[in-house]
Amino acid sequence: MKKYLIVGHNTTPELPRDLPPEALQAWGAFFDKIKDHIVDGGNPLSSSDRSIVKGGKVVPLTDTAVGYYMISAESLDEASKLVMESPYGNAPDCEIRVYETIPM
Repeated sequence: MKKYLIVGHNTTPELPRDLPPEALQAWGAFFDKIKDHIVDGGNPLSSSDRSIVKGGKVVPLTDTAVGYYMISAESLDEASKLVMESPYGNAPDCEIRVYETIPM
């Protein structure tokens, strides 16, 4: 099985630290549904006001990553299908990015 990094993005860069109970229940139900594929349950990401790029130049951060987790799947298609059912899948202003990790 291959491993995939799943990164959630939102137009609101910082989500509330304390999610409402219904959001926690939705995530719990989703992770329970795909529990056989979870490699790392991930974490929310804090917002950042800067990014360091090549050459040491500091620039404002424009990304909207708000959290991540890792799953295993046979293919990118399977991984994509699994994450479509996540609470981010149909949430307004949300986007899910799926990255296959490359073993080294």
